[in-house]
Amino acid sequence: MNLCTCQFSYALCVVLLAELTLCVLAFVFSSDVKRKVVQILQKEALVHYRDDDDLRNLIDWTQHTVCYAMAQPLCVS
Repeated sequence: MNLCTCQFSYALCVVLLAELTLCVLAFVFSSDVKRKVVQILQKEALVHYRDDDDLRNLIDWTQHTVCYAMAQPLCVS
């Protein structure tokens, strides 16, 4: 096997294991992760909603996608 391919395979395995570890930790500490995400959204994102166009588009897209995925009749488009 080529040395470059072998190194790439090892690097890919390391990245995959790191992602898997993060997913397991997020699942185990899901309440802490949820609390931290809500805290970040309240302190950072929602305060700067009108100031940053990219952030506003991201929040609007997420809200729009979640509303249609959940088929909520109360979601405003």
